[in-house]
Amino acid sequence: IFSNPDNALFMDIILSVAVSFVVCLLLTPFLIKLFVRLRVIDEGGGRKIHKGIVPTMGGTGVFIAIMSTLAIMWDNVEMNMQTRYVIGAISVMFLLGFTDDAIDLRASRKLFVMIIVASLVYMSGIRIDSLFGFFGVYGLPSGVSYAVTVFTIIVVTNAFNLIDGIDGLAGGIGIVSMAFFALWFVLSGDKTFAILCSSIVGALAAFLRYNWAPARIFMGDTGSLFIGMISAICAIKFINQNIALDPSDPLKFKGAVAAGCVLVMYPMYDTLRVFIIRMLEGRSPMSPDTQHTHHYLLRFGFSHSKATMVILIADTVAIIFFGVLSYFVTSFYVVPLMLLTSLAVSLWLKRRERQIKHVHTAI
Repeated sequence: IFSNPDNALFMDIILSVAVSFVVCLLLTPFLIKLFVRLRVIDEGGGRKIHKGIVPTMGGTGVFIAIMSTLAIMWDNVEMNMQTRYVIGAISVMFLLGFTDDAIDLRASRKLFVMIIVASLVYMSGIRIDSLFGFFGVYGLPSGVSYAVTVFTIIVVTNAFNLIDGIDGLAGGIGIVSMAFFALWFVLSGDKTFAILCSSIVGALAAFLRYNWAPARIFMGDTGSLFIGMISAICAIKFINQNIALDPSDPLKFKGAVAAGCVLVMYPMYDTLRVFIIRMLEGRSPMSPDTQHTHHYLLRFGFSHSKATMVILIADTVAIIFFGVLSYFVTSFYVVPLMLLTSLAVSLWLKRRERQIKHVHTAI
């Protein structure tokens, strides 16, 4: 039975999830003790919504688990130029997050490194070279393609980083999106990315054992940056692979762009909503506040774990709904519907908060 290529790939996926899960599960307790001893910690207080001292840099265990899995599965990974560049980009982004957690890098230096990393991804052949008819634009000149690709990767990477503000949320969102990406790459026969995404699912699932409320360790930029970047890479690769499929292929999505976008929808929605609110209030988009969706849910009375679960369930439902819709309907209709849905949710959050404040004032 295992001689069948499809069954062999399935077993590779099971092994990838299992290895990364076990490595991260066993390594993280050691890292917790090590980082506490080295005082690599995040102290509560101020805007921070956790209490006490919690070690950070938890993404270290996730990264090591993923790389260990890729090493074990080396013979089953197609080690071409694209794979080498992607692994290099992941490694550099991990080091960037690790360094930032350790010494708090200036934003300009982080942006410079992100541009280099995104350039590596572009050089690997994973790029946005068409707008697929949006605004009447199809093929893009190489310079424009480079700029759009780098911009998209940096935006998605930082959007994922910005949602890492409550126990279990970034890891949970990563599991949901990577599970769907892994399924797609398995069905399309892309063994390398199927193994990569599966290893991330396993590592993050183990990490949540220690990151779920009350968290014993935080992911930090060490983890959120490179996982966000992988999400951007997978979204671009998914869209390009899908666009290239024959119209009669059962894996073909009519709305490939929308389907790719929905897999990173929550980080993009939450970040865009927060930026718009800040600008409407006359503040810098990067100014800190408590306008993220998880902040609203906490103010509504949800605990950390319940707020995380609500967001994860909503994200999964949105991916399934818009994913199925984009299978049958083009992106020209699905993307506007996604934007309208995001706007409706944002308005509801504001309205609900005003209602709660009104009730409290009346009491």
